[in-house]
Amino acid sequence: MAQRWRAEDWLAFGAERLREGGPEALALDRLCAAAGRTKGSFYHHFPTMAEFTRRVLTRWRDGALAALETWREADPGAPRRARLAALSQAVDDRLEAAIRALAARDAAAKALVAEVDAARESAITRFLAENWALPALRAQRAAQILYALFVAAQARAPGDVARFTAPLEAQVVRWLGQPRPDTAEEPGDQLTLF
Repeated sequence: MAQRWRAEDWLAFGAERLREGGPEALALDRLCAAAGRTKGSFYHHFPTMAEFTRRVLTRWRDGALAALETWREADPGAPRRARLAALSQAVDDRLEAAIRALAARDAAAKALVAEVDAARESAITRFLAENWALPALRAQRAAQILYALFVAAQARAPGDVARFTAPLEAQVVRWLGQPRPDTAEEPGDQLTLF
């Protein structure tokens, strides 16, 4: 006899199906067929498909925010470029691309994605300000560029975001290390693209 699934089993399976098949994979019939489980098993844990989807996304959000906290606390002695790259390397690009596709048509998903995006952008802004000694506004703009690049790469190259973004991120990092042309400062950690 097959072991009963707990709610967490359904949520993990739902995230995997979302990752592999996009938002359409979260249709109840498709989900139950892929799991080899009955609708009764599903409804034992979740009153509606909307509640299930909300919990799958909340689980993703909680994991993304926990990963962000881990990133913030990572080895401060590591090279700053490697520390910056580590943030995007900890993300499941295919799952996030699917979640963003779902967020395009679901307001609750959109709100959770916006929460994660804001937290990541804020963390990157703080990291750039502290590690490149940038003024707040310039750090924020650089963070917006880097994060927009990351999000665009999820849409253009899900599953291969690192290869897609590496040369572009490297260029932004080079800009971070150049002096502003309108100052007499020595070359250092100033941002020149603004």
